[in-house]
Amino acid sequence: MASMEADISVAIKLVEWQFKESRSWKTFPPEDNRTIEDAYRAQRKAVIIDHGWNKRYSIDFQRWELRSRGSYERRFDIQRIVNLTPEQKKQKENQELRTDFLRKNKTNALRLFTKYEAEGEEPRTIDTDGVLTMLEELELDPMALEVLVFCFVCDARNQASFSIDEFFLGLAKLNACTVDRLKSSLTRYTKQVTEDPDTFEQLYMYAFAYMREGSNLSREVATAYWELMLPTQRVLHVAEFGEFLQDEKCIKEYAIPRGISKDVWRQMLSFFRELKSDLTGYDTECCPSLADSFVEWLEGQLKNRKTTAITSTSAGGDDDDRDGEW
Repeated sequence: MASMEADISVAIKLVEWQFKESRSWKTFPPEDNRTIEDAYRAQRKAVIIDHGWNKRYSIDFQRWELRSRGSYERRFDIQRIVNLTPEQKKQKENQELRTDFLRKNKTNALRLFTKYEAEGEEPRTIDTDGVLTMLEELELDPMALEVLVFCFVCDARNQASFSIDEFFLGLAKLNACTVDRLKSSLTRYTKQVTEDPDTFEQLYMYAFAYMREGSNLSREVATAYWELMLPTQRVLHVAEFGEFLQDEKCIKEYAIPRGISKDVWRQMLSFFRELKSDLTGYDTECCPSLADSFVEWLEGQLKNRKTTAITSTSAGGDDDDRDGEW
């Protein structure tokens, strides 16, 4: 049963009031739902809904029940359901995790945060200088995968900085509040992320949201992060893909875009997961044109390599014959 201390910060449209009749929960009409929620938020003890004779009922928030006020008074249990959006649900879970962690580790967590905190910043933040100091103590290169994973667990929104809430969330998820513990936990968790396809995909999509400029990733940034992340998945031809994206001739010939959209970013992960050594296996109807262009280019490269190898072998055989004549 809910209480008057329940969350009232969510949008009214996400709240649904229900009453129990014949062992099943039924939803109030939209207008009544709004009236009930308004009274609840005003912390009233009860509210009367009046639709005319024999259609009047009251909502008692102290007893959490509905009372019909017609000729036969009946009572029904009521409940308040908050239909959180996925993002709201995530934020609520993060808040609960952070609060529980700080209940036991606030002093040590705050000490670690203060070590890297920017002076005089409001709200309290770790800025670029603090991040670099932290990475130096963790013995991590700024482009190490572990750095992206830490941003991911912190649910960081801005590049090269952490709010105090984001930093504490990361510590809570990694259960660490010292440099040594953070280092070991981050290494272990990074390995777990790369070994779990679903969690890796979450990290992969987070990288897009974290590094994007406007609605897209720049081609250069996308290339760097593809080369950082895809090798951990044991997929094929990642090095060749990086070469393809950075070759000026390929950029012009295949009209490789300067910006990589979210859809293309997502589809390229599926493409590489499906791609076989003979350049088949992927869904040719659903893959982006970037994947088709890469396969076309790589087929040409592999064909040229094969031709060169055959030519070299033939030339070597001719030399052997001439050596025999002497």
